[in-house]
Amino acid sequence: MNVEWVEGEIAGGKGVFGILDTGLKIAIYRHRDGTVWFSAALPASSLTFDRTRMPILWIDNSLICDAGKIAEMSRLAERDYSGGLDNFMPFHMVGDSVIGFHLWHGDEAKGLGCVSQLLVGGRLSIRYFVLPHDSIDVIVGLAGMPPLLRNALELKLV
Repeated sequence: MNVEWVEGEIAGGKGVFGILDTGLKIAIYRHRDGTVWFSAALPASSLTFDRTRMPILWIDNSLICDAGKIAEMSRLAERDYSGGLDNFMPFHMVGDSVIGFHLWHGDEAKGLGCVSQLLVGGRLSIRYFVLPHDSIDVIVGLAGMPPLLRNALELKLV
């Protein structure tokens, strides 16, 4: 699948955006709290994200993120959070046409986690789930994306 990678701003921080020829838009960006998120937005269509099934990401056939596990962590953290929920920052969010989740803690000194694979991998595979209970697999090349991601996330150790 063809993708064009561009750098830009989102959610108060910098990020890298992939606009696929199908109209799906993906973003990897640093949130204002320093964490790095992945998000996807469906093109204008009759499809909606399945709110009960989160995306799964692979780099070159290696699983790097099962966002369903991140969603479960978010539910557990919200349940155990002792502060007011107005201040609670979940690890994921789901809307009808936009979905996003925490991809990396953002602290380079503690390691790059799956971001390191984004910087050296050849292709990103995304499985996302839409209603009524279908999955869609998208495979995009990462060529040209690593230098944009390094710059957008202000990475210094790589």
